[in-house]
Amino acid sequence: MLILRLSAILFVLLWNASVKASCCASGSSGGIGRLLPYERALIELSHDAHYIVGQFNESTRFRAGVAEPLPVWQFNHELQVMTRLAPFFLPFIKLPVRTKISSKETISALADLSLGARWPIVKENYFLHWPGLNLFSTLQMPTGTSSEKNAEFSANGSTGAGVWLLSLGANVEKSLGKFLWTFAYTYSFETRLFKKHGYAHGPTHAPSINVSFPLIEMHQLSFGLSAVFNEPFRYDAKRVRNSSNRKISLSSVYAWKFHSHMTLNCSLGADMPIYGLGKNTNSEIFMRLGMRVGVF
Repeated sequence: MLILRLSAILFVLLWNASVKASCCASGSSGGIGRLLPYERALIELSHDAHYIVGQFNESTRFRAGVAEPLPVWQFNHELQVMTRLAPFFLPFIKLPVRTKISSKETISALADLSLGARWPIVKENYFLHWPGLNLFSTLQMPTGTSSEKNAEFSANGSTGAGVWLLSLGANVEKSLGKFLWTFAYTYSFETRLFKKHGYAHGPTHAPSINVSFPLIEMHQLSFGLSAVFNEPFRYDAKRVRNSSNRKISLSSVYAWKFHSHMTLNCSLGADMPIYGLGKNTNSEIFMRLGMRVGVF
């Protein structure tokens, strides 16, 4: 409810402002928004649903279905605000709420708040035929409910990781005719990873490739391939056997600039349930609906 109220207030304030929306998706940068050259800020409200269709085991074999009492549905609602404080510094904040539904219970609570920034380093064609280069960083705070902070919540019902997470990434963008190609990579790790004692998740590697192109005026389509590789858990700085996991996903995004002020983004994707691709992880079908407003 908090996010919906904030979104309504921001919507009313911006409706009569001088704004213009971007048709560019943010999926190729880990969900981090992007500003067009003439924009000073953006506000985006998104809702996504994840339906678990099966699981991969340690031997990378896929099995359909979900064992009870694991959650089958997960819904995420997120408000993201980004502004331009300098040409090379675009800070942002993400306010998320998460809901998990299993056959026995429904858990809904605030998820982990994120603060970060996008750093445009090189504009495309700044040097002859050079691609554009952007860096981004995110600090995820443990504001969600986790089993580490509340013993009444199991890991399956948690809405947060329970730890501080730092993510560093980069993407390279290049236009070829009407097609915009984006290659991105993100490295994430817990801040307690380098302690000699205790338990910590291993670092995460997330490469992706995305291509977008216009369909007709005011309409754009993009396709993406992404992967997430989690290194083994660490206990007393030593790796735990058989604790790594990975998944590979395909997605598509349709963007419709239905008003000069706003863009509607709709996406659909799925983790690939193919033997050998996933490991120690769920396989999901996911859908997302987002509304973006750009301010200039």
